Amino acid sequence: MPENINPATEPNPDDLAMQVDPEAKPIVRDEYVTRFLMGDITASDMIGLTRDELYMIAKRGYELMEQGKVDEARQVYEGLVLLDPYDPYFYTVLGSVYQRLEDEDKALECYNQSLRMQPWNLSALTNRGELLFKQGKLTDAFKDFQRVIELDPGDKNRSTLRAKAIVLALKETLEKQKA
Repeated sequence: MPENINPATEPNPDDLAMQVDPEAKPIVRDEYVTRFLMGDITASDMIGLTRDELYMIAKRGYELMEQGKVDEARQVYEGLVLLDPYDPYFYTVLGSVYQRLEDEDKALECYNQSLRMQPWNLSALTNRGELLFKQGKLTDAFKDFQRVIELDPGDKNRSTLRAKAIVLALKETLEKQKA
């Protein structure tokens, strides 16, 4: 059983840093903690991570997923969502990770969160549509695919091509069932 930590008796990391280097500055300034607690800034803002640094981490997480290290990719993207809960891309990729892990409920939650922030997100719409299609929710899946096709009439995004392929396969299946 883990020990209970009493903050009153445990050393403060900033105090330890001051013992080593009297000129040391606190890791996080008090004003940032207050702004974070008020919801004015994200955790990444509070600790000073830039957008570029977050996306470098995201790139590494995506590479892990592509290498089949899906659980490690999940950890990366769960961390990114905690660091910046306002980035729809992080939710979309985390949804993909959960989908690969066959956790459909969490995948849907992530796609829905991404789409609340960015309703035109073609990847989130297509991925959610695929998941709904797999679950037999054909009307909802078709709505997502239809929206993707409407948003990208020139087929510039790979997600649009996937959505069209699934709609075509669905149409062919329905025609065969009628025959």
